[in-house]
Amino acid sequence: MQLFFHNVGSDGANRNFPKTVFKRIPITLAEQTIPFDVPYRKEVIQELRNNFPSGFFNCWGVPAGAKSVIKNLNIGDAMLLIETIGGEHGKIPVLGIVKVFVKEQMQELSKVLWGETGFPYIYFFDTETISLSWTEFKDQVSYKSNYRVPGFVSRVKPEKLQIKFNGVQDYVGFLRMQAAHQSSLSSEEIFPDEAISAQTYYEGATRQVSVNVYERNPKARRNCIAHHGLNCSVCGFNFKQFYGELGEGYIHVHHLKPLSEIGEEYELDPIEDLRPVCPNCHAMLHRSKSVSTIGSLQQLIKRSSS
Repeated sequence: MQLFFHNVGSDGANRNFPKTVFKRIPITLAEQTIPFDVPYRKEVIQELRNNFPSGFFNCWGVPAGAKSVIKNLNIGDAMLLIETIGGEHGKIPVLGIVKVFVKEQMQELSKVLWGETGFPYIYFFDTETISLSWTEFKDQVSYKSNYRVPGFVSRVKPEKLQIKFNGVQDYVGFLRMQAAHQSSLSSEEIFPDEAISAQTYYEGATRQVSVNVYERNPKARRNCIAHHGLNCSVCGFNFKQFYGELGEGYIHVHHLKPLSEIGEEYELDPIEDLRPVCPNCHAMLHRSKSVSTIGSLQQLIKRSSS
């Protein structure tokens, strides 16, 4: 995994973030826009379908002048979108882990998405909203305080992320953890498998609160979100994208295996056993045994929207 950042600027962010970063785009739009005679069309469409089972994606594009850097971007790399480096501290509101990127210029898609052909190198991701200032970022990746951005898109040298962090993945986990810490655990509605404070990672003990609920350590929730992010694992919904600051850090956490099926205590793995989900999808996962998995609910959504 590599870490890149794009200094978009406040004008570009205000104009175009709402179009494709804070708005989900249907795969059908790409299918209708990418010309049939380009050799990469089939690959792009298939990869979008494979990586965005909900049928919707977020994306961003960079100018052709950034080719020398963007050609090094790979699937699984992390991209930070910078709104501004000016003002008192600057603002970096978006983290995206690249899921699809074909290193070809897609001018037609750029025109449809942003109203101009000037951003042809387009990469696709699920937006994760974060709270990070430019000042904090420079300190975290060990840049000097007077560091100046060299161009449109830049790559952080791997050694920079070994000074204060154990590489890019560790840093991404840190950013996700920061975002998760801003959520209020006490404000969540309780589903049958939702969290009640505990002192360990052991689950299975029940208690009566009008219905039986199961204990879960809030630390397990935070570790789940730090790894998987704040987007719903079923539909991709992100509360901050839709509600602004009011929704920042808010998400439910779902046990992949219902605790009601576990007869004795077990040691919870927050990354393997838990997934972030929005309340709507969470309710549907508990409503019917025939649609009780994330995959089955995604398929139901896909059928219903077709």
